[in-house]
Amino acid sequence: MTYIHGLDNGFIKIDPADPVDGVDMVSIEASVELVSVRLVVPAGYVLEAVARAAGLGAVGPFVDLIGLAERCGLAFNTARKYRTDGKLPAPSARFGKSDVWDVAVVDVWNANRGRRDSNVSHNVDC
Repeated sequence: MTYIHGLDNGFIKIDPADPVDGVDMVSIEASVELVSVRLVVPAGYVLEAVARAAGLGAVGPFVDLIGLAERCGLAFNTARKYRTDGKLPAPSARFGKSDVWDVAVVDVWNANRGRRDSNVSHNVDC
């Protein structure tokens, strides 16, 4: 799925990119007048910006699986296993091939999940 947003003097183009270490990535290309920039970033981090640019209003904020793991104090592989085992909340949305979760949903899930380490904070800004 390619997303293109036209500007008065250029464009922003977002495409799925090859995964890096199992994380879904997106390619963001922006061109304004004579300046062009291309970045490759984790897919979940750009969903809110894309939704706003598409005129969908404020959404999220969202985190992808990496952001969920960081926010909950989990190792990435643990979060991935939780997803496989159905222990995570249902994703709030999908961007490209990447599941993303609303941080409010993640925070409630994290606060209510049974865990041995009760000192892990779930109020980390991502």
